Amino acid sequence: MVDRVPMVESRPAAADDPGIEKSRNVLSRMRTIALLATLGLSLFGYLYKGSGSRTPQRSMVDLPPANETPEQTFGRLRLVTTLALAPSDGDLSSTKTDQLDALIDNLNKIPSTSPYYEEAQQLIKQLSDKKSRAIHFQEVMGPKPQALADGKVPAVEEYLSQTLKEYQDSEEITWSTVKIVYEKDEPYWTVGLRLRLKNPVGSPAVHNAVFYLRNNQVLKATGL
Repeated sequence: MVDRVPMVESRPAAADDPGIEKSRNVLSRMRTIALLATLGLSLFGYLYKGSGSRTPQRSMVDLPPANETPEQTFGRLRLVTTLALAPSDGDLSSTKTDQLDALIDNLNKIPSTSPYYEEAQQLIKQLSDKKSRAIHFQEVMGPKPQALADGKVPAVEEYLSQTLKEYQDSEEITWSTVKIVYEKDEPYWTVGLRLRLKNPVGSPAVHNAVFYLRNNQVLKATGL
């Protein structure tokens, strides 16, 4: 009589264990988040270096450490340049051109004999283009119109008081947020206002108006 050998349920190899694979995925995500956080802090230090009353900090465009290789130096400059160029033109109102100049100066130090010279020149061109757009934007647009706690924009209210005879009897219903709009490649600050006005026969009518501003002045309005 032959004894029966009990069957042992086979288990997947450690490499195929779903739990282990899930842990590896979580660890990989955590490493990615940590890297992005480090890059974000580096950019924060770059953007706020020495501004106002803040204590100057070493930024990613400062002189490289003594043991940093040319490859590491260019990699660092490429990273900061990429982050500086990443936002859309919607951030031009807050773009600090002196920080773009600092990047351009450092990239210009890369000699023509370097294998990174051609790429550095391309980055310089992109930074210079953004600087030109930022200067044009800030000169043409002026600062972003400030909205009060209730959403009202003083520049718009002043415009309405000067252009609408029935303004004192109007009722402001809702304001939109201030945003940038491009018309024929030209930027404007815009804000919407839903308000109730009396029509020529004295009956109230709701209007959805949009105001286009530059340098804190309304240049035109639609929907009134």
